[in-house]
Amino acid sequence: MRCAQYDTLQCYLALTLLAILLSVLFETSASMRVGRVTIDAHPVFSEGGGAFYRAVNRLHAQTRASFIRKFLLFHEGDRFDPVLLAESERNLRQLDSLESVLVTAGTPHDGVVDITVVTTDAWTTDLTGDFSNEGGRSVFSAALSQKNLFGGAESLELAIDRDVYRTARGIEYRDPAAFGPYSNLDAYVADNSDGAEQRLSITRPQFSYTTPWTGSIALDHLRRIERIYEDGRILSAFEQRHRAVTVAGALAIRNEVHRTDRLVAGIDWTDDEFSSGALLPDSRHLHFIDAGFESAGFSPLSLDYIDDSRVQDFNLGHAVAFHAAVSSKTWRGRVVLGDGARLGETAFVTGQLTGSARGDGNEVVSADVRAVAKLAARHPQAIVARLRADAGWKLDRDVQFFADGRNGLRAYPDFAFEGSRRLLLNAEYRLYLGRDLLQIFSPGVAAFADAGFAGAARVKSDFGIGVRIGIPHYDGAIIRMDYAYAPQRRRGVLSIATTHAF
Repeated sequence: MRCAQYDTLQCYLALTLLAILLSVLFETSASMRVGRVTIDAHPVFSEGGGAFYRAVNRLHAQTRASFIRKFLLFHEGDRFDPVLLAESERNLRQLDSLESVLVTAGTPHDGVVDITVVTTDAWTTDLTGDFSNEGGRSVFSAALSQKNLFGGAESLELAIDRDVYRTARGIEYRDPAAFGPYSNLDAYVADNSDGAEQRLSITRPQFSYTTPWTGSIALDHLRRIERIYEDGRILSAFEQRHRAVTVAGALAIRNEVHRTDRLVAGIDWTDDEFSSGALLPDSRHLHFIDAGFESAGFSPLSLDYIDDSRVQDFNLGHAVAFHAAVSSKTWRGRVVLGDGARLGETAFVTGQLTGSARGDGNEVVSADVRAVAKLAARHPQAIVARLRADAGWKLDRDVQFFADGRNGLRAYPDFAFEGSRRLLLNAEYRLYLGRDLLQIFSPGVAAFADAGFAGAARVKSDFGIGVRIGIPHYDGAIIRMDYAYAPQRRRGVLSIATTHAF
């Protein structure tokens, strides 16, 4: 406002009136309360789909509305905070039992804002598997799981995994609300052809910018035959016995909408013993007391038709962590630096740099950069790329970096290339039909190229085409069929999997 055009009294009155109006508006917004919260939970398929879809809905365990309500970060009568609505939506979308979630606020009235939560269930009885004929030998994995046992996203999974040298049969139970909402329980027991494993963890993650503290407890016991490789062949095989107990906690010292800072502390008790081999790693008895600082930024971006037709949430905020640990014999340090950036409305890049070192060796630096671009076209299209680099110095003898079929070189067998250095580059163009057929299948095609090396090997590459069949109602499952051709090998590899290659 230019006061030169008015006398002093008129200018003063106008500015005062403007200040009063802004103050009233701000106070009204800040004093708004959450009114009625309505949960509108839909079954897997729309009721008008026909007899088949109605039968599926009856067989499916519907996610309970009371369970959904527990995961909301707001309650009736609370101060209205739109950030908590967005966080609740993203948190619910992470649950395996839900395919889609929408949390919306109504028009304010009488000092309150009514909120509606609309969810659609995913079909949670899953049969998944991976198959490949890499190296002329079939490797596969298969799992049968129920991811909504009692209507509270509890899951039970039976799995078998056979790689080139090991067959593992395991059972795993997970519960995202074992001791209340956002208290994750994960219990796993496996009987392997060369040993066994038992694992238990309980975690309370950071699920909101208002989370005051986080914590975790993890127990792991493992016995199996491990191998050291050289030029794709086994150099040494030996038995490993691994025992670990980890307890960690973090206290927030700064909580803001787009950032949180935490002080962390814990203990890390790890024992690794090796026997029954010609070339054995040194046994490790590492009993650390750990402390550090962590800072996490929140810059969410939601996009569909990236990995499948469902909406995915990507965090482009910064990540900073510094950890220092000491024991009676040595020390350990770890640093994590990460950040993300938008490249327009539907494209972004994220990167993370990690470094760790112990006083007695095993120094590792790793970098992971990912770029995603959703293209504006008649049919949904996306370009996804990844760069992964690892380098180690004075590594423990059983630590190796691999470039092979399991790590992004789709036309090469497992354990093809190994060493203390690794570089992997992957790029994939994905074209989707843009709609679900029969409310079940979301088909698409892909073209891809991979390149990389490990150790002293020269850069290897492959390229190929594939089919993608997304099953959004089926817990976001995808069937991936790829044919990859390697010019250096002059041969191709057909692989079938239920996960993306990178």
